[in-house]
Amino acid sequence: KKNFFYSKNILLKDCQLSKFAIFSNTSAGIEAVNNGLIAIWADLTSINLSPLTESQKKFFYPSNNFKSFRKNINKVYKLNKKEFTKKQKLQIMISQNIYSKINIKNIKNILKKN
Repeated sequence: KKNFFYSKNILLKDCQLSKFAIFSNTSAGIEAVNNGLIAIWADLTSINLSPLTESQKKFFYPSNNFKSFRKNINKVYKLNKKEFTKKQKLQIMISQNIYSKINIKNIKNILKKN
């Protein structure tokens, strides 16, 4: 608990300072994965607006209560470099399809067709 605080940094700076991200119904967790972190998805609301589908959530350490949340934090914290890289690659395969860098060439091609 002593390591948790509200940040005033931009997300990229926080990603550089962090080992993992925790998110719920926001794209911030997806962005954090795209910036090299592992993310834990926490079900914090009664309305599911998560950017993840139900089949994708299983790759993001789903946490539906405090017990599973704490267990998932411990799992991620204990990952060695090889395990971290493997898990991060799985998450990034999903996250890059949800929220990727803008491809100006694709946008120009779409605009030319219309």
